[in-house]
Amino acid sequence: MTTPSAAPLAAREIWIDALKGFGVALVVFGHNPELVGYGALRGLIYSFHMPMFFALSGLTLCALRPAQWAQRTLSLLWIYAMLSLVFLPLALMHDGNFIPTPQPVLPNILAGIAYGVSSTIRIDTLWFLPVLALGCLLAWPIVSACETRIGDERRRGFVLFGLALLLVTLGSAGLHDIDRSPMTKQLAWAGAGTQRLWPWTANIVPFITGFILLGRALVRLPEARPAVAGVAIACLGLLWIGCFLRSGAGMLPWTLDLSHAQIGPDPAWTTLAALAGCTFWILLLRRSGQQLRFAAWIGRSSLAVMVLHPMIQHSLSRIGGGIGPWLGFTGGLLIPVVLDRALLNRHSLGQLFFYPRNFLRKHQHGFR
Repeated sequence: MTTPSAAPLAAREIWIDALKGFGVALVVFGHNPELVGYGALRGLIYSFHMPMFFALSGLTLCALRPAQWAQRTLSLLWIYAMLSLVFLPLALMHDGNFIPTPQPVLPNILAGIAYGVSSTIRIDTLWFLPVLALGCLLAWPIVSACETRIGDERRRGFVLFGLALLLVTLGSAGLHDIDRSPMTKQLAWAGAGTQRLWPWTANIVPFITGFILLGRALVRLPEARPAVAGVAIACLGLLWIGCFLRSGAGMLPWTLDLSHAQIGPDPAWTTLAALAGCTFWILLLRRSGQQLRFAAWIGRSSLAVMVLHPMIQHSLSRIGGGIGPWLGFTGGLLIPVVLDRALLNRHSLGQLFFYPRNFLRKHQHGFR
């Protein structure tokens, strides 16, 4: 028999996983230029999808003990380091598009991994792991103080929401309007593509920490009545589209490319578009995401999709007959999920690389 407190938790996990599935599908789609192009559609996706991923981290945060926060942060860095090392053979043989090419010597590649930005690591989608670890370290004392000192849940949610807006606003000053990364990835160390990027993309930490707090604030705020919630969601959707169009007025729509700390020439409108779009999708799926079980199935393997989809999608997209791009998108999204369910999340070796906390728990209770 389900307790009253357990039922909402189970329902909440479904919509959060569905939101992860939706977000990672946008990542795969956005990395398929044959389908998405480089115009308004790509810009619309990039306007909110990575901020939403950071907000998703905040949805599941609570007042953990310092040791638990340290474990969570270290697990992110472990995953980043281990997966970067696993793909060293590819880094030594292939360029960013998995085409054989002369590469720099091993020390330079290791230095690029240590610097930890998207233009110096082989699997450039891993850039978010070290910066998320830094964001969690910054968010922890804020979330912990609010959870322990503010008893009223509604008031706590509004305080976190205000702090989120403050950090996002201040953090946008650490972003720039020009993408200075090279077209190819990890061709050399020597600061390639890092002219405006700090180690571990640390200059975006205040910005993404604001979205972590935003996610925590939204999950803490009680749900409004259906009519009120519907109006609020519709208004947020209009605000998101309006701010996005305003940020790209008269030019190819600018994208919020956090891997390169790029925000475009109009930071205020771009930031508002990110906030509105992120909040719109979180609130929308909070209301309807319980039914999206297929999206939740994908979302529970979002890390595997993030890591493995580039090579799968690129390989399948080269198939002729006009179906290659669609095969690339479908395979890049679903093949990692199947691998994750069949291997990575079930066996000790896969857990060691992708799920270190599960691996430790399994080790503590004995291998099966």
